[in-house]
Formats: sequence, structure tokens, C-alpha cells
Amino acid sequence: MKGRDWCSTGQYRREENCVLLVWTDTSLYMSFPQAPDLFFELTLPAVLLPDNPIVIHHAAYGVRDHLLGVLVSPADALTQVILLQHDWKAGDWSKVVLHLQDQQQPDDFRASLMYQVAGLPTAVYWTPFTCFIHTKDSGGISDTTLLYATTTPTTCIQQVTESQGNILILLANNKLLLGKIGLKSTVQLDSGFSADANITLVFDALQESYILFLHGSSVSRRKFPFRNEVQSALYPENKCQYYHFEHNISFDLYYMDLNESLIIWAYIVHHEAFKEDIQVFMHGSTVIRYKAVTASLEGAPNVLALNKSFRRYLCTWRANLHSMQPMLTGLAILPG
Repeated sequence: MKGRDWCSTGQYRREENCVLLVWTDTSLYMSFPQAPDLFFELTLPAVLLPDNPIVIHHAAYGVRDHLLGVLVSPADALTQVILLQHDWKAGDWSKVVLHLQDQQQPDDFRASLMYQVAGLPTAVYWTPFTCFIHTKDSGGISDTTLLYATTTPTTCIQQVTESQGNILILLANNKLLLGKIGLKSTVQLDSGFSADANITLVFDALQESYILFLHGSSVSRRKFPFRNEVQSALYPENKCQYYHFEHNISFDLYYMDLNESLIIWAYIVHHEAFKEDIQVFMHGSTVIRYKAVTASLEGAPNVLALNKSFRRYLCTWRANLHSMQPMLTGLAILPG
């Protein structure tokens, strides 16, 4: 199933952004814009397809209004991929044959489609042994890049892409590979999960990457900051100086009046070789004050844990001077 990842120019009506595509190996369905829970079948144009049965690999919405694309192949030749593009307002179909590199394992061949910000269709296709990306620029010149290759089977089990050209590949051992359109190599990243964890990857509508993981009967979501992970992978000598940082600031906005106070706390776990502390920064007002009220330090082999609490309160005499003026102030609590 695929939804529209982000609004295209001029497309701000809610019903236009809620249309969904759902497909099986042989059928493609689209939801009604005015009733997103109701679907109708889109009939693929037989005149643009081979005579033998076809298999649908993937479908996606384009950047241009009312455009969608579908990757299909003959059932007996999966690596012969055809891109069908459909303007579902005008009812027009067009066809582009993608000249992909030959695959050695056609029975395991899979492909997916995405549209870049420039509106150009991009196909990512892979087997358990290889992963390629196929692009075509505005001048019609095609380019195919090998993102991943291995001699160990069943290694590449999932890939997800986003409109900025980033590609995340999930391996069977729950390691990740990050690639990007235009680059000829990938970077291996650590997902933070054990090899036997049940996880999957997803980009949200804002192109933020997340890992969904199944534990018991529930599914949880964890943000995966792949840009930070790339820095750690490329520059391993720049070690992060702490293992864990947590605090209880859970709201963007707090309301305080005279004689009221707010208790906040923060907790940091770090290697004993580094000297770490917890800092509070405030800006935007001379009315708010804070002071540390408790602090504790616990130790374990090579590890220290620091816990601090702060009381945030209004400075009474200054608040009286400004009692008729609403004020906004900011607070940041950081390791350092």
C-alpha cells in the first residue's frame, strides 16, 4: 500500500492528499479522493503491455498533480521492467521500458518506485545478492548504480526510499546500508537492534526515518537519525561521550504564575574517562529563575551516572514589574 508522501504544488485539499494505492501481484486499486476508505480497480492499459500475464512490482504517486506510476514485468521475465505512468484525472497512460542490468536470480527479483523532488521517476531493484538504483535525468539519460553486492544469499531483505534520494537497506542481521542517488557506494550503519529482533524501516511524510519493531503483540516506533549515524560510521574516532541522556521535559509549553514552580530533572550515563555535567540554559526573560535542588552520582565499572533536579520559578519582584505583560521564555537542558 502506498499513499502520497507529501503535497505537490497547488495540492492542498485534504481529499487530494489522502488517496491511497493498494496492489497485489496482478491488480491495482486506488481510493476515491472524496472517500479514502472506498477503492476502485485501475485497469492497466493492455495495449501498452505484453500479451503474457504481468506482475505488479510497486506503485507510487508522482510529484505532479494526479500522476501515479506503476512498475510491472512479464510474469515469465521479471527483470524486464516497464514503468507505466497514469494521469488519473485525464485518464491518459504512458509507457517507459527500463533497461536494467541483467540479474542472475530472476526468481528473487523485486523492484520499487519513487519520485524525486524534481519529479523524475526512480526505480530501486534488488535480489538477495544485489541492489541497484536506476535513474533518468531531465535530459532522458539513464544511469544505474550498484548500491550493494554480496555472495551471501538472503542478505538484503528490505529497502525504503524517500523523495530526497536517500535509500535505506535492511540486511538480515539487522544492519543497515545507506545509499543516495548519485553516489556510487553505501555506508553500513548499526540499527541498534539485535540480529533476531523483528524490525522494519519506514520514512514518514516529512522524510524522517523510523524503525518499527515488534515485541510481543505490540509495535513500537523509534526514530533513526541516520545523518548522525553516518557521522559515527565515517568518523569512528569521534566517540560520543555519553551513553544515555534522559529528562522529564515533555511539553513544548508550560504555564506558570506567581508562587508557582516547576521541578525538572535530567539523567546522564557516561564513561568514567569523560567529565560530564548537566547544563540548563534559559533565554527570553528576566523573570524566570532556576536553581539545582538535588544531585546524585552513581558508579559502576567504567561507567558513571549523574542525576540532577532543578526548580524553575518566577522571580517575584521582577514578575510584579511585568505582571500585565505575557512573556515567553525558553529553556534547554543539555549534556555537556
